[in-house]
Amino acid sequence: DWTLIKVIDFAEEMKNGGTPNRGINSNWDSPDVPWLKSGEVINSGIIIESVEFISESGFKSSSAKILPPNTVLIALYGATAGQVGFLKFECSTNQAVCAMICDDMPKAAYLYYYLLSNQKEIKNMANGGAQPNISKNIIEYLPIIRPNDAIWEFKYWKQIIDSREVYSRQISNLKGLSDLILKQMSIV
Repeated sequence: DWTLIKVIDFAEEMKNGGTPNRGINSNWDSPDVPWLKSGEVINSGIIIESVEFISESGFKSSSAKILPPNTVLIALYGATAGQVGFLKFECSTNQAVCAMICDDMPKAAYLYYYLLSNQKEIKNMANGGAQPNISKNIIEYLPIIRPNDAIWEFKYWKQIIDSREVYSRQISNLKGLSDLILKQMSIV
């Protein structure tokens, strides 16, 4: 009783983000809302932090949307087109990211790993010359195998993602420590 459906029918909601006007300083002068660029959707990554933030007024003046933790992200443009990430904190994104929100963690984890396992085919769908891109429409109509309901009771979905989050945080901490040590060494 496994069926073939479209991603748009599997995810509860699908969204693109938005970018506040960079020419208006007040959109970027306050770290109110974490904001991801498509380049931060790293290949097979658990996303635990953002590099940039936008102000509340920047958020309201753009088409950026708040995404909940456990959202599956896929980069749509450029060199990162087709890369898949799993969001572990509340944030917003630019328009070059498609967000897929599922109604529970097991479904989000399944969607993440399904897209990850089909990433090569998804990347091949990118078109365009200098900056290849995949549209949100292409992602919406990707076929996905929907397992029977028993698969959602597999209790390890959350443990697998949580373990990867722990490793991602440890790697981030080690990179920060490495940067600090290298900075101190350059002073000496």
